[in-house]
Amino acid sequence: MLRRENVSACALEVDDDNKPAIALYEKAGFKKVRILPHYYGQSRHGWKMKMNLAAVAATAVCVTADAPAETPAETAGRMDMVEAARHA
Repeated sequence: MLRRENVSACALEVDDDNKPAIALYEKAGFKKVRILPHYYGQSRHGWKMKMNLAAVAATAVCVTADAPAETPAETAGRMDMVEAARHA
């Protein structure tokens, strides 16, 4: 879906203390791009993470704890919808 719309990347924010989520996102192809000081409150920092969809292999698979296996593009689509909803 995102490729059809010519979306080349997607981004998310994650709490620096949420190491399991960071590891999951990195496994899915996201990279840390910048620290977000106090994003989650006083002394609770976050990370802006980004996935370059052009660099993601179409055959790779992402697995989350509460969802069936999905491709990185499907994960990115889900994250993109969450990001869009947050800014609506």
